Amino acid sequence: DLTALDALEALHTMVADWHGLVNVLDRKVERVFDPQERAELLRRAASVLEELLGDPAAAIRLYERAAQEDDRDPIAL
Repeated sequence: DLTALDALEALHTMVADWHGLVNVLDRKVERVFDPQERAELLRRAASVLEELLGDPAAAIRLYERAAQEDDRDPIAL
């Protein structure tokens, strides 16, 4: 249920549980059908991985997935 995942996303953000936030964003990607929305969720998770968790390699993988979801996405490219 996306409503529950939205609440979990807010909670993980509030308590700065970045690993939990990435997990929730990934779970949301699995439940969303719109490619642009999926790309946005993947970019957000990639940003957390890169900027807050210091894992640029994992971030790159998610940015690449975002580009595959929405090939018009200039940010993911």
